[in-house]
Amino acid sequence: MAAPAPAKKLTLTVEEAAEVIGISRAQAYRCVKRGELRAVQLGRRLVVPVVALQELLGAPIESDSREQLTALRVVTTSPSPESPNRRKEEHVTDTRNVDTDVPDFKSLYEPHLAHGASMTPRMAYCLWQSAVILADTWRFLFDDDLVEGCLPPIARQYASGHWLEQFIAGFDRLAERIAAGHGDTSCLAVCTAEEMALHEIIQAAEDFVDDEIIDGDALAALPDHGEDDEDFDLMRDVLFEDHDVLMLFNARFEPYVNDPALGTTHLHPQNWFKPFRDGVAPSS
Repeated sequence: MAAPAPAKKLTLTVEEAAEVIGISRAQAYRCVKRGELRAVQLGRRLVVPVVALQELLGAPIESDSREQLTALRVVTTSPSPESPNRRKEEHVTDTRNVDTDVPDFKSLYEPHLAHGASMTPRMAYCLWQSAVILADTWRFLFDDDLVEGCLPPIARQYASGHWLEQFIAGFDRLAERIAAGHGDTSCLAVCTAEEMALHEIIQAAEDFVDDEIIDGDALAALPDHGEDDEDFDLMRDVLFEDHDVLMLFNARFEPYVNDPALGTTHLHPQNWFKPFRDGVAPSS
């Protein structure tokens, strides 16, 4: 009797979906955030249904055939000169020009790896640099393109005045916590605004590494942990308790925001700065 054929996968990881489309992992996560690529959250993992890619590409996809995944790659254009990520790169083309004292990430993070921690010293450096760069980008290059590229539609109308100042300060606070050795925890972001900022920090850090914007000499001075030093998907897993904030990029979810019965009040932009836990303020 012939063995049954193996079941075909119904979902792909975001990284696998990025391979099919022909874009980077960071770009794929941005597509998910904006609702351009449909994804499903299963526990702490985001997966992309194969049917979603079929709809997007207009072609059948055999999820158990790596050759077909490669054959179905499509040509994508590079970011336009005015895109938010390109603007970040133009703002700081070499992180050695960032006038900030560099913390001792080796002593802050290396000892904890033996006890199950996930953030390597090099990863901590990359995320810290990204947070510093993004804080400056939002302060000095703020415009409508940046808002539309980084904030969900429901939040864009609030992006001014004190609200905007608080949001930008979130990048500073996250940089400070990482620089103090408090980066390797799902409690790194203490409010919804900081969760949104942290997603931007991780994605930008990955882009900066891919484009060799991060100071290679500074990285070389830190312990080498191979692939773990660039495992940004792992950071997306361990640094968040959930990815609910990403649902705000899907307009269909907006009617359910700020509903106490659904536990979504913290997702409304007016509540973005309220701490998740009593006694833990965003300024801490």
